[in-house]
Amino acid sequence: MAEYLPLGAACRVARIAAAVAALLLPSAAGAADQPVVPCPPGASAANPTFANPPNLQAWSSKDLPNWALPVCAHWGSRQFETLVALSGVFDFPGSTDDILRRFAAVSKWRGVQYWSAMDGRSEPFILDQSAVVGDEDDSPRADFSLDELKSRRPLYFVQQDNRSTSTVTYRMRLDDIGSDRFVLNIENVSTMWIVLPVLGPGDIRATYIVQRLAPGRWGYYSLSGISSAHGHADSVTARAVAIYRHVAGLDLLQQAVPPP
Repeated sequence: MAEYLPLGAACRVARIAAAVAALLLPSAAGAADQPVVPCPPGASAANPTFANPPNLQAWSSKDLPNWALPVCAHWGSRQFETLVALSGVFDFPGSTDDILRRFAAVSKWRGVQYWSAMDGRSEPFILDQSAVVGDEDDSPRADFSLDELKSRRPLYFVQQDNRSTSTVTYRMRLDDIGSDRFVLNIENVSTMWIVLPVLGPGDIRATYIVQRLAPGRWGYYSLSGISSAHGHADSVTARAVAIYRHVAGLDLLQQAVPPP
């Protein structure tokens, strides 16, 4: 997920503090910076700045010893080792339902590009992805319908990325929706293998919040967490940006490029 960004965030997140200051809570001198998650809407005067290019920040668990997950991130009691927040904005004349369809159409995520710091190039990170019947039945099925997604029941899909040596099953659920806003959560429910098991069920989690800021203008916020030392901030950030670009429709207009 970190491609076209001129701020080179994908590979050097720690070096761009000035570019991501709008993501941080106001704090007393010496206090730790923390993510500002827009849920519930209007709950805090300290709101993230939706921007294009998006604001980005990464933390380790040591950076946030007393931070509590927001109510809209249904991550249970799982502790994270790496946390990445992204706050972006994009123009789109459609409706909330139209954006939700981009999440429901999981097969369309195949081939989504990210900038790989390891390989030094733009490349697909989602090699294959498809909807399945359930968490214990990986029989392929058609993409989810909008009505299925809006039912708020758990939906499942399998993904093969460019690093793992096995497919991984994910659960997706729409947890909140209004005419101008929605909150959607995704987590893995099967183990990710890279020759050996590296990430167990529930170790990969993400919350996506999309809200209308003005007619034709949308704010996008994602919070991505990895509950394992195997989650590198550069990789999590790159993938978060790739998903943002896909949902915003930017991957159809801009190719992933190396950070400056």
